[in-house]
Amino acid sequence: MPAPAWGPFATVKVLLRAWTAAAAAATARRPSCLRGSEENAMVADVKMRSLVDCILSRRPWPGRWTDLAADVCRQASLFWEVAATAVAGLAQMLDIDAHVGSSEGGGGGPPGVVAALAGGALPFLERLLRRTVSEVVDVPKVGHAAVAEQLLQDLEQLLQRAGPEIAEAPKAAAFVASVTKHLRRALRLGARTFGGIALRLATSVLDAAVNPAVFNGAGVPAQRAETLGLVLSIAVGEWLPILSSLQRQNVVLFTALASLRAEAGWCTCFRIIMDSAMCAGLLSSSCSGGGWRLDAIRQAGLVPLVGAAMQVYRVLERSARCSEDSIADTAAHLACAVPDEVLRAQGDFAWRPEAVRALARESESFGPRAGPIILCLLAAHLEAGSPAFESTLPQLQPSTKPASLLQTLSPLLVPPAEARRRLGLPPACASPACVNLAGDSEVALKRQKCGGCGRVEYCCKECQREDWKAGHKAACGGP
Repeated sequence: MPAPAWGPFATVKVLLRAWTAAAAAATARRPSCLRGSEENAMVADVKMRSLVDCILSRRPWPGRWTDLAADVCRQASLFWEVAATAVAGLAQMLDIDAHVGSSEGGGGGPPGVVAALAGGALPFLERLLRRTVSEVVDVPKVGHAAVAEQLLQDLEQLLQRAGPEIAEAPKAAAFVASVTKHLRRALRLGARTFGGIALRLATSVLDAAVNPAVFNGAGVPAQRAETLGLVLSIAVGEWLPILSSLQRQNVVLFTALASLRAEAGWCTCFRIIMDSAMCAGLLSSSCSGGGWRLDAIRQAGLVPLVGAAMQVYRVLERSARCSEDSIADTAAHLACAVPDEVLRAQGDFAWRPEAVRALARESESFGPRAGPIILCLLAAHLEAGSPAFESTLPQLQPSTKPASLLQTLSPLLVPPAEARRRLGLPPACASPACVNLAGDSEVALKRQKCGGCGRVEYCCKECQREDWKAGHKAACGGP
């Protein structure tokens, strides 16, 4: 009696078990098994290609197929070190742009996003991120660090399409915190690049949060909305200051290089920073009254960042990603939100009257708007050093664009420290310069209270020494 033929679902399950066995065998570290490990890795690669082909042929995934795809993601994340091409195949399976519609598996988003997150994509991405060691372009990566960075690039599309589905606390919060430390590392090393992996991941998350097309007006359940609002609170509060500093650090460099690619990278990051600030409610007139959002504007360095953009906007317009009207509108909103900060700005990126007036003239060609009028008034006040600028402002028209995810959740945003507490994430290391990426997750880092005051916690001795030198010694009252 002939054996019954397997259906597609059973075939994929058998392939998954076979791939898992081959990948597990390939992880053998014993010297006597080295050749066998290589052979098993090759077998694992072949089986993953078959898995990907089978699963792609069943899209859009009906019912239990999404759960099976999640199992593939889960197993692939366990054996990425010896089966890198297998995880590259996973990126193909999660080709979000090829199928943007809603999942039929009940997850509410693109099936690749739903499957990946259900399969532990966020802890996997965080683990990969913490295995990379540098943000400097000219430093060659070796071993697992190189593999991890390549896989992060392959899976970056997941974040570009992740809307409300990314609300998986505290996993999402831990991933955000790890990105924060990588961005700090890039800033500390003076990374002159717009292609660093942490910057790409951060801008992918923020761009998805401010892009109405990703959100598509979908409703967010109350519990998920609160969680996602807290995750985005950490991203906005911790990332914008570092991204802004990187932008100011690089503005002189790219103008000297006259590179269209560098200009496009700078413009894209500038747009995402300012769109994030706008959608998060940081550029509303209510910020001038104080509160944590005003502090966020100061910490993010938005005033000097826009000052830098105004000085080089004629160069930026060549990239076709930063036009005079977009910079002018951003400057007008910021002037309305924090007029005192703008008038007091000093240094290299101060708002010079001649630059403000020139930008206003150029942007008038894009049609009648309040922005150029506000900038002309601002230029006059900057020249005269006159106070009470706010009382002379015309009303800016609200945006008519569809709401983005970040804009919808703006009322739920809180300071990053409060967001960490509510999400159950350990308090951030008290050293503001902390770049400790030891271990697989931010959650796993052990912290120790200061032996003097007991009020702050550090993740390592180095951070404690650095913070002690930076001023905690005086605040603590220690010896």
